[in-house]
Amino acid sequence: MKKAWIAVLILAALAVAEKGMNWNSNSPIFCTGRQQQRESYEESTMLLQYWGIVMTADELADRCGPGQEIDNRRCGSRAAASECVMERFLEQNTVPGRPHLSVRNMTGMKLAEIYGKYIRRGIPVMIWSEFEETAVCRMMIGGDSDCYFFSDPDAVQGMIRYSKAEMKAAYEKLGRQAVALIPENNEI
Repeated sequence: MKKAWIAVLILAALAVAEKGMNWNSNSPIFCTGRQQQRESYEESTMLLQYWGIVMTADELADRCGPGQEIDNRRCGSRAAASECVMERFLEQNTVPGRPHLSVRNMTGMKLAEIYGKYIRRGIPVMIWSEFEETAVCRMMIGGDSDCYFFSDPDAVQGMIRYSKAEMKAAYEKLGRQAVALIPENNEI
């Protein structure tokens, strides 16, 4: 029986090594490394595209520089990883005709505060939330007295609504993680 468990552990370690994943020693179930980096590129394209910088996650990875990986010590959360990706892109690439943008990590802010300070001024914000034990990143774009609105390319009208109470609970489950791109001339 002991040999069977050793074999299972070896196979699991080989699978992790083959996918190029690093496991965070602080939490054996939190995967960092290439998987998180890929998700960060995909999530970051949402905000970049809003500001007119249209590219795929693969193109973003190429533009960020060959072989550069996210620093897992600094970028242990989803918001921080996307912040790293966008900072690296903005440092290395100028986009003619587009406003100069800076990355703002708003992790820890209350959702109502983000809505009042950014969304109402036309600045979308990436919000991480957990629904049915699945982490989701959505771009918050608006709201009304009862709901927050999020960009969703899969939705019929390109937008999805969540009640404020439901979204607040889902947002807090992942530690209030949020990131935005702020135009340089904005006084926020």
